[in-house]
Amino acid sequence: YFSPIINWGKYREENGRLLMPVSVRLNHAVADGYLVANVFRLLQQEMGNIFQQETKNIFGSSMITVTEVRISPDLSVAKVWVSIFPIGGAKKEDVMNAIQDNTADLRRRLGLRVGKQLRIIPQLSFFLDDSLDYIQNIEKLLKQ
Repeated sequence: YFSPIINWGKYREENGRLLMPVSVRLNHAVADGYLVANVFRLLQQEMGNIFQQETKNIFGSSMITVTEVRISPDLSVAKVWVSIFPIGGAKKEDVMNAIQDNTADLRRRLGLRVGKQLRIIPQLSFFLDDSLDYIQNIEKLLKQ
């Protein structure tokens, strides 16, 4: 079951009757949320695997976890939130800058993994998920 998109036209008169043209098309990208949810899960899983297995030499020994993926309804743009646990003297900002500098390579690696499932490999935008820092700050304040 697909969600219809209804476009209402202007009223016109034909043979003494008042008519309003209506065009209805189906938005297959929405697909009642099932298709998009599957793409969310697929992208989150594959991006996590890429960060864990293939990019150790680029980002060092920092642990990078994909916490959330949001994708546009037409499946062309994906926003990826990552949580970074720096190891070995690296800073979160430096690792995040390295991720953003290597976005094209990460998209290429994603395309090699999911190219058979998706017709369009989405453009990737990376954001730092600082929810763990926020939780630690709240806990620290509550202990005081």
